[in-house]
Amino acid sequence: MGTTLTTKEVAKILCVCPGTLRIWRMQGKGPVYVRPRGPRSHALYLEEDVESYLRQHRFASTAEEAAGAAEAKR
Repeated sequence: MGTTLTTKEVAKILCVCPGTLRIWRMQGKGPVYVRPRGPRSHALYLEEDVESYLRQHRFASTAEEAAGAAEAKR
């Protein structure tokens, strides 16, 4: 298993608020996460999962990004 990151660390990497990551977890969005000790423990993210999430959200142009957003809404 690779390096684990906290919600706060991942929020900083993705330039979002930690609360945004909490909302994304409830909505099934954002990077996948683990909760090692039950529902009251803190969510952790594997570094490779965050890197994978970032790779999946790379765009060569704003047109490509818009096409991806339109496809995601379907």
